Amino acid sequence: MKKILFTLAIALATLTSCESDLVSAPPSDSINDGVLLKKTIETSGDGSTLTLDYTYEGNKLISIVGSDGYSENFTYIGGLITRVDEFETGVLDSYVIYEYDSSDRLIKSTITFSSGNEQVSIFTHNTDGTVTEVIDAISEFTHTFTGGNRIGYESLTEGGGYNYSFTYDDKNGPLKNILGYLEYSIDSGFSDSFTNNTLSSTETTGTISLEYTDNFTNTYTYNSANYPVTLTNVFNPGTASEETTSTEYFYE
Repeated sequence: MKKILFTLAIALATLTSCESDLVSAPPSDSINDGVLLKKTIETSGDGSTLTLDYTYEGNKLISIVGSDGYSENFTYIGGLITRVDEFETGVLDSYVIYEYDSSDRLIKSTITFSSGNEQVSIFTHNTDGTVTEVIDAISEFTHTFTGGNRIGYESLTEGGGYNYSFTYDDKNGPLKNILGYLEYSIDSGFSDSFTNNTLSSTETTGTISLEYTDNFTNTYTYNSANYPVTLTNVFNPGTASEETTSTEYFYE
């Protein structure tokens, strides 16, 4: 699920601390300025590369196509993304249906896999601004937002429980101008989905010792419009599994 978007974010990373504020009155620095991401080129530590090409109709995202044969097609109703079809080398691998409430907040996503199996996520928007996600009525997570960015992600059930915190810069996220993307992207869970750019992810609590974490640090360079043009990601810094990747961003 979301294989393409995972390559952009590399780790766990829409909404504000008050969801309705994002829908009705977005922060001034998130107003659409017409900049749309056209292409990314990611280079791994071993020198291998992955190119992603983005296609639009206006500021609606129509497709993302990867050089590895994976692609995603997006369907809208009005200004909301309601379906994403995921393909492996041209063959439908899975599709996701998104449902929203009357305030355009994501409340349900249903993934149907090629095997016919389904995974259902229910999202509850709480009065304190957090969002509770329950997957298949078993796994429960809490998302915490501020300023259009997810700053906290907590598992209440997986692995005995764990909690991640995220920090951001004050520049423009590369996907922020895509119509409907903030409303839908809580389900993607990736840092490029938000208003600004993720600087770090840190495991802050946990009742078990995780052998494999999603800690990372990001360093960017920016263009004159304050959008990232390069990213250096260090995954699990200071550990035996440390890995560095770099990404170039191109806009239209």
